[in-house]
This record gives sequence, C-alpha cells and structure tokens, in this order.
Amino acid sequence: MTNSQHLPNQELNQKPKAEAKIEATTKVTAETAPKKDYRFSNSKTKKIAITAILIALSFVMPYFMPTITLPFTTFTLFSHVPVIIAMFVSPFTAIMGCIGTTLAFFLKTSPIVALRAASHILFALPGSLAINKGLFTKGFSIFLGGALLGVIHGAAEIIVVAIFLGVTDVSFTLYYIMIEVGLITLGHHCVDYIFSLVVYKSCSRANLLQNKFLFAFKKNLNNS
Repeated sequence: MTNSQHLPNQELNQKPKAEAKIEATTKVTAETAPKKDYRFSNSKTKKIAITAILIALSFVMPYFMPTITLPFTTFTLFSHVPVIIAMFVSPFTAIMGCIGTTLAFFLKTSPIVALRAASHILFALPGSLAINKGLFTKGFSIFLGGALLGVIHGAAEIIVVAIFLGVTDVSFTLYYIMIEVGLITLGHHCVDYIFSLVVYKSCSRANLLQNKFLFAFKKNLNNS
C-alpha cells in the first residue's frame, strides 16, 4: 500500500481531533470571558430612567390613592413616597419629582393643594443635598433627619395654607391650621418617610438603586 492510500485515512482521523480542539477552545473562551451584567449600573442612563419612573409615579398616585378630606386640607395616602425616594436619589431627581406631584395635584384638585405640593421642594432639595453628602444616612440619624425634614415640610404647608386663606392674625383659625395642617402633615411625612426607606432599601439590595443608608445600631458593651 502506497503513502497516497494512507492520506485519506489520516485526514479522517485528524478531523475529529481538530473539531474537538476547536470545541475545547470555544468552551474555555466562553468560561473565561467576562459576563455581562444586565443590572442597572450607576450611570446617566440609570438616573434618567429612575427619574422618569418617579415622575410618573408622583403624577399618577394622586389619581389612585385614597384621599382624606378635612376642613382646611386634604391628605393623599403615600403621596410623598415618590418625592422622598427621588430625594434619596439626587437633587435633580428630587426637583423633578416635586414638579410631577405639583402638576398632578394641579390637574386633579384645587390650587391650594397644588401649592402645598409645590412647597415640597423646600424639604426635598435640602434633604437631598444633605443625604448625598452623607448626612442623615447612618443609624438613628436617618430617622432624625426624616423628622427634621418633616418639621420643615409641615411648616412650609402651614405658611402656604395661611397665605392662601388670608390668615394674618394669631387666631383660633391659625391655631387650627397649625394643628390640622402642621401636625398631621408631620405625621403623614414620617409614615411616608419610613415606607420610602423600606422601598429604597429593597431596591438597593436588588442593585436598582445605590445604597446610601447604613442601619447599624451598635451598643457600647464596654460601659458599665
């Protein structure tokens, strides 16, 4: 048998080996290649998407959430949640969230409610600036910051309602506004703030939002 007769058999034997080598190389390349992360990254695209979602939520929530009506004011359950979460994200997102809430209440309710919604910028913007600088983000300071922002929130709405109703003297009406608007707004703010923290923390664990809060309450066991 000549060498020319052995060539076809050698080629047939070498072909499976070559295919196996290619498959092995492809497998190694696939295993060692960096995997794509399809989760949100801390990018401009992410911030724009989150801002758009929060604006949409702040706009539609007044239409679907229950509303409590009182003589001088109304309260929509969880209406502050989109604005507060926007405050956690960035100052720009906080401003846009306030604009969305103001437009929603302007179209749905009376001008006084829309003005109260517009006054949210007085606590949302300073709060966002503070949180994004690391203030009110650890332990009990988280809730202290929420309470302080709630006081600003309540005071702003008292001023808006008093000016809109033309109340200028310290009377029973002004006192009633302080109780009905101020204290109830403070309580409403604190409830929505805690709920917003829960939602924000859940989103940060899912890598949808940046985790900015550290809930660590350490006891000093050395003191006796």
